[in-house]
Amino acid sequence: GAILAFSNDYVRWTHPSFFGAQSSGEPIGLDAVVAKIEAEYAPSRVNSINFLWDGDYVYFFMNDRGPLVANIVDGRILDPRAGEAFTSKLVINATQIHTKLNAGDTGRLIRDIATVEVLFLIPTGLYLWWPAKRFSIKWNAPWGRRLWDLHHTVGALVALPILFLVLTGLLISLRLPEARVPATQNQMPPPSSTPPADPASSVVAPLDAAFAAATVPFPELKSYQIMLPESPTSPIVVNKSPAGWSTRDQRSIVYVDRYTGAVLRADPGRAFTPAYRLYDLGRRLHGGQKFGFPVKAFFSLSSLSLALLAITGLTLGVRKLLPRRPSRTVPGESGPRD
Repeated sequence: GAILAFSNDYVRWTHPSFFGAQSSGEPIGLDAVVAKIEAEYAPSRVNSINFLWDGDYVYFFMNDRGPLVANIVDGRILDPRAGEAFTSKLVINATQIHTKLNAGDTGRLIRDIATVEVLFLIPTGLYLWWPAKRFSIKWNAPWGRRLWDLHHTVGALVALPILFLVLTGLLISLRLPEARVPATQNQMPPPSSTPPADPASSVVAPLDAAFAAATVPFPELKSYQIMLPESPTSPIVVNKSPAGWSTRDQRSIVYVDRYTGAVLRADPGRAFTPAYRLYDLGRRLHGGQKFGFPVKAFFSLSSLSLALLAITGLTLGVRKLLPRRPSRTVPGESGPRD
């Protein structure tokens, strides 16, 4: 969870010179960027264009290699092996572990049980901490006392953030049937683009023009992805969703003719039930999308502290089971002295 909190930031942090360079001049256009990418990395083809960030930097996903980041103003391309970079693998593996422990449905069940267990450990831990109310660590004390102070102090500091993460995590994982979005009313297959009678005279509509045409239907929504045609009769597909939403279940779809640039059909998104709104809010709160960097960093450290609390708590429990000399306490204080 601590790793995934900044999944969209790693590429920027690891390539500051690329993202820090100032773009100049008029945009060369999406078609020119796609052509440049496919020329440099042939025979790979661009499948989709994803607008992950606001600004000039866009993700270009390819059919048989990882995503590339390109500047759509000057055409600069970042890391031809971005999909195989360490940070990409880190996020992929962290997602698998965080959501299902790399063990499918069994791992997902174990995750849910552990989450509920933490929900009980927080109030019981606060109950044990309350008599001493210690917010400090006595570093010159024996190691047992230092461990006791560390466990109680860190636990008290992160109790509320961890409770927040647990509750929002349960809201996501225990997704009730009424929180699922009803299917869109329009179940027709995608429309087709009609190639010109003379293939030699066929001209493909510019992607920028198709993207602009797709903004007319549902102007209140944000376009987040362009799916490029897979065949001569496939349309250009533009996916749209409300700005700020973390899930794409409710996306609206605009189909654009690949030759004329005209809108073929616009399918409205799925209905928003109150339960689904609550579910999506839980996703945004849990992932930190609604907060700035300081809060995300604090929640990330709180997540890491769970490992520290587990180690120190287990160590303190084992020490109680082992035979040892009677501990000494200072009058007015609680907790072990050795």
